[in-house]
Amino acid sequence: MPTAEIVPFPEPTPSPTLESYIFKQCSSENELDIVFMVDSSGSVSDAEYNNWQAELDLVDDIVNSLPGTSRASLINFSGCGSSFTLTQCQEQGRLKTEFNLDTYGNDLASVSSKIEAMDAADFNGGFTWTDEALGLALNQFNSYSDDAKTKIIVLLTDGESYPDNE
Repeated sequence: MPTAEIVPFPEPTPSPTLESYIFKQCSSENELDIVFMVDSSGSVSDAEYNNWQAELDLVDDIVNSLPGTSRASLINFSGCGSSFTLTQCQEQGRLKTEFNLDTYGNDLASVSSKIEAMDAADFNGGFTWTDEALGLALNQFNSYSDDAKTKIIVLLTDGESYPDNE
């Protein structure tokens, strides 16, 4: 009679945390213009705003790893219901540019200070208008950048756009 061996299931792989990432100084010799798109929609919300703070902490870590010739912008986005226009939603503060690429120039310490000063009061709630936020990010490059700079967009979100925008 064959014997059965009980084989335990392997432990699940833990989800990565911010602590699991190690940031090294970016060694790019290019001048970088980087736009951070940070999701502050209702689905990111938790009681203590830990998810929101984790997004901001990650952005700050990246900013502090950039070469000194870099410039940064931050788009804080959520969205409104489908009956709202982009302008109406911006007027409600749901799609906002916290600072432009030229606001602080190459002063990354000031960029970092601004990010560190953001908290739960800057959280938007609402829907997730990723497409519209991407338009704001691209506008940063069109309005404040030039061909000599390498352009990067970093999108931090927890999921899909809602409502589904076409």
